[in-house]
Amino acid sequence: MTIDSLNSDALLFAWQQRLAELNLVVDFPDTIQTSLPLVWQYSQFVAEYCLRKPEVLLDLVASQDLLRQYDASTYLTRCSKLTIQSEEELMHELRLLRNREMVRIAWRDLAGWAELPETLMDLSLLAEACIQTALDYVYQQATAKRGTPLLSDGSAQQLIVLGMGKLGAYELNFSSDIDLILAYAEDGVLTDRKGTSYGEFFTKVGQSLVKVLSDTTSEGFVFRTDLRLRPFGESGALVMSFDGMEHYYLTQAREWERYAMIKARQVAGDVKTGAQLMAMLHAFVYRRYLDYGTF
Repeated sequence: MTIDSLNSDALLFAWQQRLAELNLVVDFPDTIQTSLPLVWQYSQFVAEYCLRKPEVLLDLVASQDLLRQYDASTYLTRCSKLTIQSEEELMHELRLLRNREMVRIAWRDLAGWAELPETLMDLSLLAEACIQTALDYVYQQATAKRGTPLLSDGSAQQLIVLGMGKLGAYELNFSSDIDLILAYAEDGVLTDRKGTSYGEFFTKVGQSLVKVLSDTTSEGFVFRTDLRLRPFGESGALVMSFDGMEHYYLTQAREWERYAMIKARQVAGDVKTGAQLMAMLHAFVYRRYLDYGTF
């Protein structure tokens, strides 16, 4: 018998049986106890995850996270407290955090404790925090191995990650992929023995970022990642310089790409450098003059 075929009494019995297996005695508040059968009937993911890892639900209740609305910085704060020693550990910890927060977000949504705007915002901010955390780690590992790419002013150069579509508009839903575009500010060459170009360097960073976020492990994935909205789509470079992007959008981009950019926003990477890219894209989206094709 599957979880989605069980009635309310059977779901509660399955929960009590699981606690008995672990020799745990739990006395939930009435709000939690009453909402449990409803939420589990509508979300097989929540039901199965709580039965597999009851400590997650116990923690959500004990911390009162299940009953409160997060502020905008909560996810980043939680990600910053993760102890990471390797890429494999990063992938594992991000998936555990993602699953915990997905249970919380889904529970609040299905129990009627969160309005739709809160749910969509929570999902978007969770994705944004996971992207930034993953980028920080893979970038640090890449610079330790190959050196640090620099801007013309001598400061370190970071990968810029743009969120498109639902993520860019803070409208991510439970089944959404995250649509990303990756860019870097200036071309150059590292001082390593191979003379690695900045394009090669940031391509490897981008590949590692996608792997951390979207590869499936025993704990699932963080977010499925789609990079097909980048210039030239699947046939284009994974990462492109600002100059390359400007040339593409001014000379070859199609009208739908202009419309898609309306929702674009930076979700990770250096904010100062990213602002330069967003200013360039703003000029592309909101042109001073319109031609007949636009109408």
